[in-house]
Amino acid sequence: MAFRMVFGTNQTASNMGPPGSRSMAEHLVQAFGFDIRIRQATPDPLPAKGVEIDAKEIEQGEIYNDGLARISAFLVDHGTVKPAFGYRVDRAGHSVVISGDTKFCQNLVDFARGADCLIHAAWSAGWTNSTPPSKRSIASAEDAGRVFAIVKPKLGVVYHYEDEEGLGDGTQRIRWSFVIGRDLMVINIGKTVTWEREPALRMHPG
Repeated sequence: MAFRMVFGTNQTASNMGPPGSRSMAEHLVQAFGFDIRIRQATPDPLPAKGVEIDAKEIEQGEIYNDGLARISAFLVDHGTVKPAFGYRVDRAGHSVVISGDTKFCQNLVDFARGADCLIHAAWSAGWTNSTPPSKRSIASAEDAGRVFAIVKPKLGVVYHYEDEEGLGDGTQRIRWSFVIGRDLMVINIGKTVTWEREPALRMHPG
């Protein structure tokens, strides 16, 4: 918030999130109240709009549409965390789906059908976790593989994952390419789907 003022931002920040987002935004402004007052004082007051937050609480369905791009939110299963959302972005006849934190979820499968790129969370096989797999709130590599196999995106991306351990067995039903998401990875979506920054690529023979 302070950075927005310092750099002269004179527009209200837009924020979308689950129920509670509006309250969080209001309390965030309160938490920075002293700093905001100092920066808006004379002789060089900074723009007040820079710290305003227009928070909108969302539910499943279309949450943004400017005529060029459309963003839809959909409910996913993150265990006791409710509601939890995934997102689908459609633009110019192409689409990307981001699962958000979830275990295997049929609603995700339904919203992801026809997507060019599906980005799915999965827990890394090497993580120490005493919770039985059936009760975990994040998908396993095998769960992600099941979703990829049903949806058949041009590219599947596994994130929330540290290395390739466990992916060989967990994704054995996949018959196309998938990658492990890396920081700063760039995914280009058009007639084909390509990626940059040399992510770890695995191919299973058809």
